[in-house]
Amino acid sequence: MTGPMGTSCRTPVCSGGCGNGQCTHPGVCTCPRGYTGISCRTPVCSGGCGNGQCTHPGVCTCPRGYTGTSCRTPNRDIHINSVNIGLDEGAGEPGTPTIVSGFWMMIIISLVSVL
Repeated sequence: MTGPMGTSCRTPVCSGGCGNGQCTHPGVCTCPRGYTGISCRTPVCSGGCGNGQCTHPGVCTCPRGYTGTSCRTPNRDIHINSVNIGLDEGAGEPGTPTIVSGFWMMIIISLVSVL
């Protein structure tokens, strides 16, 4: 039901509510700064969130692999627990990569960066 209600019929009603805003006219929500949408439930991030999602006003939540205030910067940090590389084919079937992890991976990365 949309329309004025209350004891003097002066209180506007917005069916479904106004989330973070106020019902200012029958069926019309007025959103505060930082929210938008018919029911003021959609947060606003000025400039957008690129590869991420706007989860709160002015706050982007980035997916794995992206960083920055607008999730547009690829995350180049190396977080390696283990990686498949073909260094020691004698340990398994021929042509099957061996899993190298931890200490040895740091040595390999160091050697590659020196070369």
